[in-house]
Amino acid sequence: MKNNEARNYFEESGLKYSDVSKTDIENLICHLKRSYEDYLLDGGKHAKEMGMKVCDIRKMDSKFDKNGKLLHAFIHVDGSYFHRRECISFNSDGFIGFAGWAGTSNTDPVIKAFKRWCDTLRSRVPGMKIEQGQIWQVVTDDFWSTGEGHRIKNRNAKILLERDEYIEIRYPYEWHFRTIDNEYLHAYPLDILKNCRLIGKIKDDVSFGNKHSLLQIINDKLYIPVWEVKAGD
Repeated sequence: MKNNEARNYFEESGLKYSDVSKTDIENLICHLKRSYEDYLLDGGKHAKEMGMKVCDIRKMDSKFDKNGKLLHAFIHVDGSYFHRRECISFNSDGFIGFAGWAGTSNTDPVIKAFKRWCDTLRSRVPGMKIEQGQIWQVVTDDFWSTGEGHRIKNRNAKILLERDEYIEIRYPYEWHFRTIDNEYLHAYPLDILKNCRLIGKIKDDVSFGNKHSLLQIINDKLYIPVWEVKAGD
């Protein structure tokens, strides 16, 4: 995932600055610390030479409105030969910056942490609800579902869906959905909200008597992205 894609991910997850509190920024820093630690272990010689660590945020680095919602915040990183360079910046004009000084390898741990953080915020977005025709994407490693075709001792077996898998909401009975492989499964609404992010909603002319595969709908973009759905409400 590149910088522009990360900015789009924030928007596509239905998030706005008004969804972000001081505690959320502190949680983002925790994600960044973990991500830099992983990079140091797995990033080879270059990662060790860079020696990057996220800085503690100072009072002057962030500002929130009277309701505690984010106005701007600047998170910095130290390295072996530099001090307090940009890590993630939430600018007052709405632009989110990611280590503008860095190349792809040094930006990767920042983007990974930011994506995980977005996933933790996503399920709290006000008004987020499950509806027929929606497309969701699994964003955790703990999304369990059940299906009639998977039974053990006459009981439906639990099925773990993989991260990044897409599902399409089909019928409103503790929600039934289908996967890319055209399996029909179901899960509790809370589990979908907790473990998936909304991608968009299938276009009305496609949804009526829907005979397209989910793979075709995604590849041919036969759906309205979530930010356009929200704008049209």
